Amino acid sequence: MFIRRNQKLNKRGFSLMESVLALAVISISSVGILSLVLSAQRATINAAQKQQAQLYAMDIINCYRVSNSTETFQQNMAWALDGDYEANLEFLEDKKTLTVTIVKDGKTLAEAEFTKGVPLTNEETP
Repeated sequence: MFIRRNQKLNKRGFSLMESVLALAVISISSVGILSLVLSAQRATINAAQKQQAQLYAMDIINCYRVSNSTETFQQNMAWALDGDYEANLEFLEDKKTLTVTIVKDGKTLAEAEFTKGVPLTNEETP
């Protein structure tokens, strides 16, 4: 038979230095992860704003497409843009081409152009 010797077990726990070091490592990694989360959230908000601006621009262009004349379109310009979005409309000299620029807080988010009589292009069609 084997005789077990009583081994002295180390039951002292963590020292103060080990605890402080573990806390520092956890703090530094948490700050890094938090900064990644915040930058991802910022990118998501910017993408959502750009998408909303593109939808506004296409809505304005669709209204222009179905209007009878440029004058009628200009008289009925009442755009319901949410928040701080602004729509800047510019007609070229031929009065058939409309350029729509959607701006929020001084930053251009979307720009679209349409010419009456020219079909909208579809990137998927060859």
